[in-house]
Amino acid sequence: MNIYFSKIFLCWLLTLEALGCKADKNAFDCSNPTPGITCEEGSAKERAKKALNDGDSPQAISLLEAEIAANPEAYDIYPLLSSAYAAEAGFDIFEVVNVLGSGADNSSVFDLISSFLPDPDVLTAEEYAQSLNFMGQAKNLLDSMPEANRTDTGTYDYASSAGYQLSLYTSAYATMYLNQFVAIDPADPSSIDLDRLSEMTVEDAEIILSTLADAAANGDPDSPIASVISETIGTIDSQEGASAKEKLSEYLKANH
Repeated sequence: MNIYFSKIFLCWLLTLEALGCKADKNAFDCSNPTPGITCEEGSAKERAKKALNDGDSPQAISLLEAEIAANPEAYDIYPLLSSAYAAEAGFDIFEVVNVLGSGADNSSVFDLISSFLPDPDVLTAEEYAQSLNFMGQAKNLLDSMPEANRTDTGTYDYASSAGYQLSLYTSAYATMYLNQFVAIDPADPSSIDLDRLSEMTVEDAEIILSTLADAAANGDPDSPIASVISETIGTIDSQEGASAKEKLSEYLKANH
């Protein structure tokens, strides 16, 4: 994804004047309207975009959940609601898209994603579990869309956004799950503390690896993160060990 595509992605997702995104209506600021443009309240979708732009993800979630409840096949709303869930999880999609769009490169998907995620050592266990749950909602909502609505960019203008977000949120969920058992320094994601790794069960490791596999299989294969996901999976698979936990543990020890 280049910088131009990153801007198009963000302009589709939100109404961002700072990025030079154009709007046809003065839909949001009736207290200070643009001269010559009729002020309108805007649709629930437009108001949700404004809420996201203002950092009010709970309001966006409320508006968009109601819209989908009334029309479950309004698939153009799914990426917006998913981004609101991710925001509640503490994941800054706008920073991620801008960084990836500028050609950022990292050695693994865990290193790449961790710097954009909440630190489990800063949050309480309950708060981190809630963040993990919101990230799970973000990926599961996009995964529930018909595949064509995530891949057929010629028919659906939101498809590229949905596919790319699914790659990001599924990778983020796997990374957040892993971060419960390793301490990754947000300032230096390649530096981690493996002291808690013994607490990770075989089932935990299987969840992490199967989630990464889902990111590779169901996300956007052309996204900037796709190759990083595939390389990380391949490197983990190449490690010695009979179980998912052994392979993942060996990978973490060898690469950090």
